[in-house]
Amino acid sequence: MLPQPVNPHRLLLFGKEETLLELRAKVLRSVGLAVDTSVALPDFTNQISISGNTYDGIVCCHTVTETECEEIAAIAGRSRIPLLRLESHLLPPQQLIARVLDLVESGAAGFEST
Repeated sequence: MLPQPVNPHRLLLFGKEETLLELRAKVLRSVGLAVDTSVALPDFTNQISISGNTYDGIVCCHTVTETECEEIAAIAGRSRIPLLRLESHLLPPQQLIARVLDLVESGAAGFEST
């Protein structure tokens, strides 16, 4: 296991399948990232408003409807938080880690189409 960073990047994962969301969160936490999860849009917006701009990235899972993902993208844009949209549940753990690290380190939004 990699050493835990002193000041880890903080992520918010949003999706509809809680088990998949928690698995992805566990994978990302294994490399020292701080991860919060949300399965309901009102909870998501509440977490964003409570935290201010303390998130370094948002991951929108493939289980989210297009309408919800568009709303999340608008919230992320207004909050200036980079967003990664995942299209598939078949994303291998190492690829998920790489994409998320690229997101939070570059600050640029991304779209995963695996």
